[in-house]
Amino acid sequence: MDVARKYGAKEVIYDNATNEQYLKDVANGRTDVILNDYYLQTLALAAFPKLNITIHPDLKYMPNEQGFVMKKDNKELQKELNRVLGDMKKKRRNNEKRFLRNSLIMQTSLRKLMLMSKMSTFPNKEPQSWEIFI
Repeated sequence: MDVARKYGAKEVIYDNATNEQYLKDVANGRTDVILNDYYLQTLALAAFPKLNITIHPDLKYMPNEQGFVMKKDNKELQKELNRVLGDMKKKRRNNEKRFLRNSLIMQTSLRKLMLMSKMSTFPNKEPQSWEIFI
């Protein structure tokens, strides 16, 4: 928030708000952006598909960068490190795709369960954890 304030942003603080509350605020223009965990936001957006909002592909909240120090002439280590990093990137993309697919399946399953139990909306109180809720 310090960086946002430095550039003149007005912060809106939510006190234990539900995903639906702050996502609706973005959809109706009360707030411009929500900074939160990527995977949690993905689940939240899947839960409320009618809201006309999305996760920005280029903005990252608290990105983390790492560096590797090695001798310049150690080409074998560089090659192996690049290979392993490439594998990790590929696995991350596959895991993200799998996560998105599974979160959509989970949301669909929750909606079916609610229909079977004659619930028309998500409970008013957000669960502490989706794993516990399911």
